[in-house]
Amino acid sequence: MTTTADDADRSFEFTFTVFTPTYNRAETLERAYHSLSEQTLTDFEWVVVDDDSEDDTAERVAEWQTETDFPIRFVVQDRPGKHVAYNEGVERARGRFFLSLDSDDTLNANALKRFTELWEEAPTDDRDNIVGVNALCVDQTGAVNGDEFPESPLVADYFDLRYRYKYGGDGVGFTRTSVLERYRFPELHGVRYIPESYVGSQLAADGYARYCVNEVLGTYYTDEDERTDQLTQSANLRDAPAFAMWHRHRMNEHISWFRADPRAFVMSAAGYAKHSFASEIPISEQIRGLDNLLARLLWLVFLPIGYLDYRIHRS
Repeated sequence: MTTTADDADRSFEFTFTVFTPTYNRAETLERAYHSLSEQTLTDFEWVVVDDDSEDDTAERVAEWQTETDFPIRFVVQDRPGKHVAYNEGVERARGRFFLSLDSDDTLNANALKRFTELWEEAPTDDRDNIVGVNALCVDQTGAVNGDEFPESPLVADYFDLRYRYKYGGDGVGFTRTSVLERYRFPELHGVRYIPESYVGSQLAADGYARYCVNEVLGTYYTDEDERTDQLTQSANLRDAPAFAMWHRHRMNEHISWFRADPRAFVMSAAGYAKHSFASEIPISEQIRGLDNLLARLLWLVFLPIGYLDYRIHRS
């Protein structure tokens, strides 16, 4: 298999580490487990990081550990959130490629094998800068979840996908573990959620792109409660420090993409103000947190909207 400079610096026991964060999802976790049991490529480990579930997750995983042909490692943490679980999964990974699989989702039986083939198909002239492969998911009705890529295959980074192509898909993919080891989600006290695009944007800022294909390799299961939660998550002030950090990060680090997608930065200007107020960050500190003129102007213009939104959701 084609290697990169980063991969050559260390050895791996498996081709893949499949990582699953979970909390009280024993019933749906079994679905993920069965999809892994059916994989045609068996050179992988499964790392399950549990946020101290109160159901029978631990008992079920212990049973699976005795009956499966692939190694399962079960880690319990004291409910600090998915982003901390992700950090833990990367820290413990022994696979060359790191693939995140939610506790209620599944992989196609040929997914891991196909991912290795797609990795070999990716352009080799700049292989060190390709950090992984992305493919599509369908929902339980068979409809593609979100958008398809504008071209297939496509080499693109987070900024290309988010701002140039307005890509809004939620697919499945892997990332090289040797690269991920240098990136972590910040762990803020009392915060249980940090937007998952935080690490993706950091990778893009350092020149890493992904090989993207319009090929379905997984199923993303949703229910009405989950969809409602996703729609209201950013409105929830519980994790306001994390959202304030994310919007500040976008306004500071992504601002060169303003012309490609001004609406995204308008939303972040208002969102930065809203979540900063919710985090009790005074106006003087809010403006000091922005390091460029355009970001400060946007924040100033949309500060009243952000404050009004904060007041509405605080009540």
